[in-house]
Amino acid sequence: MFPSAETYRRSNETFSRLHNALRQGRAAPELVNNIIVQQLGHTTHLFHPDILELTMRFYHLTSAWLLHLILPEGSNIDVSNPDDLCTLQWAPEDVQRAQRKMALVPEFMLEAIPDFIKLVRHAPARTIALLEESYDSLSTMLSVLVVFMRHKELVKNPHLRAKLAESVMWLLPENQLYSSPVTSADHMSIPTYSRQRLFSGHSLAELLLPEAILSVFVDIEFTGETEQFEQKFQYRHPILTALEYIFPLPGYNAKFVAIADQSVDWIESSGQVHVFTRFLNLLVNDAIFLLDEALSLLVRIKELEDEKRDGGWESLDAAAKQEKEKQLAELNRLARPHNYLANVTVRTLALFCSHLVRPFTCSTMLDRMVAFLNYYLKQLVGPKVGALNVEHFAAHAFKPQELLTAIVSCYVSLSSDEEFVRAVPKDTRSYSASLLAQARAVLEKLNEQSLLSKWFDFSQRVADVEDQLQVTEEADANAPVEFLDPIMNTLMEEPVKLPSSGNVVDRVTIMRHLLTDSSDPFNRAHLTPDMLEPVPELQERIRRWRSSDKSTPTSTGD
Repeated sequence: MFPSAETYRRSNETFSRLHNALRQGRAAPELVNNIIVQQLGHTTHLFHPDILELTMRFYHLTSAWLLHLILPEGSNIDVSNPDDLCTLQWAPEDVQRAQRKMALVPEFMLEAIPDFIKLVRHAPARTIALLEESYDSLSTMLSVLVVFMRHKELVKNPHLRAKLAESVMWLLPENQLYSSPVTSADHMSIPTYSRQRLFSGHSLAELLLPEAILSVFVDIEFTGETEQFEQKFQYRHPILTALEYIFPLPGYNAKFVAIADQSVDWIESSGQVHVFTRFLNLLVNDAIFLLDEALSLLVRIKELEDEKRDGGWESLDAAAKQEKEKQLAELNRLARPHNYLANVTVRTLALFCSHLVRPFTCSTMLDRMVAFLNYYLKQLVGPKVGALNVEHFAAHAFKPQELLTAIVSCYVSLSSDEEFVRAVPKDTRSYSASLLAQARAVLEKLNEQSLLSKWFDFSQRVADVEDQLQVTEEADANAPVEFLDPIMNTLMEEPVKLPSSGNVVDRVTIMRHLLTDSSDPFNRAHLTPDMLEPVPELQERIRRWRSSDKSTPTSTGD
């Protein structure tokens, strides 16, 4: 099965490359026909119902064996029963014993399970429909995915854990996958009851999958590979697709809410950064990168389209004109995946905002989230929005209405926290009162009635805060230099000392830095939240200064 499946995958990739080359006149039709014949042969062999059913049984037994292998000695747990697996408790010696056993298991034995799950979803629709009856097999495979994703001490390879997370997407009901360009229309008729039951009735997945999949998402950032920047988006897209499906399900949603509350409690009580906070920070990072890339590509595409339409290419010689066409084709090729991934990422942010407010408005994430929303609201409704008006939005997967609606939904959801409302007009880089009015005008054109009234109320509250801020900012302008954060140049709320460099910064500033970099920003020495040293004397002097007459600077020795 392994060689045939791998050969099938490679022939698919080869066919895709040759098909593109054929359209550009760079490949012989006979070569493409030979690859098609190979594909048909592999498809007939791999996706024969009897062979696929036997293979399903094999991987069912492989999954059960792997779970048995890591059970504590003397355990009577039934690995085919998710409820039993929920009771699994490991003492430190049990973990060490499981690690020693897994060190002797070739990686391909675990890796083959997600490979098979993905392969099945490329089978003909009628074949998948037959396999939908194999609930027990699917359930045991999901158990092995969840356990080995959750317990990273058993799987050291972050790429393998990412592959396990990706295969969760391939277990989703078909109608969920059809919303993304990974399946074909003939799969729409497949019954999805077994797969819906798989997620809604799997107690182990409800218990472990939320934190496990968030952990994999975060760990992808630190694979240490040179190609990680591009590769991480290939891993994260399936994770986001899976999150969109499981997050609203009651059992999973309750677990996500508990994890989110715990993440805020960690920050407020001990300053420790929870995996959920890291996940949100990386999700915002991804949204910023993808939107920046996508929008800049659209700007360049529009420039070339305008040049071509206005006759700017007519005076060029054949070679120069061909080069322009090549540039435009390359930009078109890059724009679509960037826009598609940006849409998915921003949509996921909006989904989390709609259910979880505290993690976005805690001190560590608040200013970052506000800056993100204000900046991209400006890009979508601000004075330069015309630069994005390419000829064919659909060809580039550019959905400005969907993006705007998602961003506005984030504002509205987070506005239940008054701190968020106060933070919006503080962002002097992107915020202006006119942006809120422009967004309202666009929402009216889109007839987004469910958002309009909430947006109007939010805009009024922001306007009231903006008036109050002008008075405060004028007063704070005379603050002593030692009261200002050396990184952000803002008045510190909770000054802390960095033990290695000796610099004093605001806690919220350094905590944002530590989300992605465990080092002192001034000298790159190792730094963690528990190493920060409060400076209560300075905090008290800042408090006294803020409550006194601030029309003139106070002496630093006051």
